Amino acid sequence: MKKIISTLIASLMAVSTFTAVSVSASNVSAINKYTISTSTVENDTVVEEATIPAGSVAITVNINNNLGFTASATKLNVGELADVVVDEAGRPVVTKGDVLGDDFITASAVKNGTVVVSSASAKKTNTDGEMFTIYIADNYSGVSVKDITNEPVLIETDTESEKNAAEAYRYKIGNINNDRYIDAVDASILLGAIEDFKNKYPDKNPANDFTVAFADAHINEYFTAIRSSKVADTNKNNLLTVTDARNISQFYAYVSTGYTSAEAYAELSAEEDNYCSEVIIVTFYN
Repeated sequence: MKKIISTLIASLMAVSTFTAVSVSASNVSAINKYTISTSTVENDTVVEEATIPAGSVAITVNINNNLGFTASATKLNVGELADVVVDEAGRPVVTKGDVLGDDFITASAVKNGTVVVSSASAKKTNTDGEMFTIYIADNYSGVSVKDITNEPVLIETDTESEKNAAEAYRYKIGNINNDRYIDAVDASILLGAIEDFKNKYPDKNPANDFTVAFADAHINEYFTAIRSSKVADTNKNNLLTVTDARNISQFYAYVSTGYTSAEAYAELSAEEDNYCSEVIIVTFYN
């Protein structure tokens, strides 16, 4: 169990509810099942610089018979009146359990009582147990959970190439596998590319050396579905880093809770240099 979860044990009462919910886990067989357990926080507790007030309900999503996944997305309906504990950016506070661990990045969003938690990693997890926990400060009346990893939100409307004097390819930033969706799978692909770079060039620092120019020169090694790694450079700083993968997960969490892609783009691009869904044209002159 992760350290932050361990610090909460003393602040939680005995489990008050344990409801089995059968769903198929991320990109794997239906043998995988989610369950939900809830506990009550006894004392004010600080998690990721956000205060979880005493009396809050801690909602933990667990997985059993886990066959393994590298990307996941989970939707929880907690009711429009539920007071979800959020961070300074207005996103649900999430603590990761053993299943996600240190290898996974997570992103979250909430709208009208719907919470989505998106996770991605370069490495597969086969662990059973706690995936993550969110918190409801007030007006908790119940929760339902659904795995939506295989139900990505369509954000592309046109993927056809535009050709004139040159050969041009139209992409949306963040759609790394060029499948008309921006989702946790794209984040996982980018994390895998970063991991490959680290393994092949151990003397280099991916945060500074895994550049768009370098990736473009080796595009087939890192990204087989696109012609330019600019598609993966979500903050347009000409570097491919974990921040870009987190931006993809964050955009996906927003649109999965009900934001339109335009609304998500407007908020994230203005506040965090996250340009997921912006159209770019990659041109190759003959």
